[in-house]
Amino acid sequence: QATETQTANPVAGQPALPTYLSITGQGTNAAAAGTLTGGQHVNYANSDFAKFNQGFNFIADNANLGNGGKIEFKATLRKNIDGEAQAGEFQNLKWRDVTSVSRSYTNANAATEELTYNVSALGNAYAAKDSGDILSNAQKVAGDHTVAKKIAITAKDAAGNTVKLPDDRIISATSSNYDTAIAATVGTTGWVLGNKAGTADINVIYKTVKDEQKQISIPVTVKSDAVVVAKLVADNSNADLSVGAVKTAAELMDLTVTDNY
Repeated sequence: QATETQTANPVAGQPALPTYLSITGQGTNAAAAGTLTGGQHVNYANSDFAKFNQGFNFIADNANLGNGGKIEFKATLRKNIDGEAQAGEFQNLKWRDVTSVSRSYTNANAATEELTYNVSALGNAYAAKDSGDILSNAQKVAGDHTVAKKIAITAKDAAGNTVKLPDDRIISATSSNYDTAIAATVGTTGWVLGNKAGTADINVIYKTVKDEQKQISIPVTVKSDAVVVAKLVADNSNADLSVGAVKTAAELMDLTVTDNY
């Protein structure tokens, strides 16, 4: 069961909280979850766990940002102690809460919040431009994220809480050595693509939520080591294959492959 609760609006004269804070599902979970506001909840049968695992979006209405309200999401695993549930009969069964987890979010005020910004380390990048026929020409540009590294701007408030920024905030990204690494921006997102083995500094100019411009330089190491599988993770140990469905083994296993970069 997924439940949404909200505190009373702390700002006099502002609209009720459900008008600017809400939760919706992602992917296949979108139709299952709908939009949760004002203490609403949705039940998931054990056959719907895959939808639940698609995740949720926490949304603040652009017209009412920074009103200081708080939204809480609570997921509860419940055991039916009266036998198997039938569709539409959750309310007629006895349930025991097994465990739960909660996360709360505040509609922060960009004008008053003092945030600390950071640019995540880029680590190692693959020498994509110099890779021959391994990648297509379309994949050998910084704006294509097949192998390019995303420049991630993060922010925390004075209490150390992570603050979700409205967009990626990148104004420009340039490389100190384009023979080694290529930097580019697509909209407000910055990307770095490896060219040839070596090191370079990526100079990033980004904008804070107060529209102040800040600059930072982050290193990147480009390697030409062959791409190999570093980790395989399967989320499914078994799956049902309906008649007529065509799926690969990787799809049935929900397989995630991580390479050495």
